[in-house]
Amino acid sequence: MNWTTINKVAVKTADNESEVIKFEVTESGEYFRIINEYGNHILSFDVMTGFEAISRIQETFKSYIDLEIQKDFKSINSIDSSHYPDVQSFNDCQGEGV
Repeated sequence: MNWTTINKVAVKTADNESEVIKFEVTESGEYFRIINEYGNHILSFDVMTGFEAISRIQETFKSYIDLEIQKDFKSINSIDSSHYPDVQSFNDCQGEGV
């Protein structure tokens, strides 16, 4: 099969290295693949299952990131302000002049 690159994106790997990921399509447009610049990591799929897989991956990443943000926000809000006398509560900035 002949593949045509339709997009590229640089990503940071788990080894803290930069790597280019290519998104490619066959001439017929029937199959897509995601391949790294070295050609040793490849995901290939037909259009319909690939679209569903990418949608699920995106939703999984989004859910994970949202959960991590919520955890961070809860930890910020659980700081005991009595240990930090200069800290004002979040409710102090309700449009009043300082």
